[in-house]
Amino acid sequence: MAARPQPRKVRIPEHKHCPICGRSMPVDADFCSDACRKVNEERLRRERRARTITLVIYAILMAVLLLFLLGPFFRTPAG
Repeated sequence: MAARPQPRKVRIPEHKHCPICGRSMPVDADFCSDACRKVNEERLRRERRARTITLVIYAILMAVLLLFLLGPFFRTPAG
């Protein structure tokens, strides 16, 4: 039985991939192009806006809940 030849290991240069489009780019870069950087900035801006709106809605809901729960304690007795 003949020994199988070992496949040669190919060295891939150090790199990382763009978080937006997935293209290969240098290790020290954050994005592969200005277009991808702008897409990321817009995505972050939308996420921040959505998070802020969600927190405001939760705060309003908690205030309404507290009013319903604590409302009877603040009413003056009728009479």
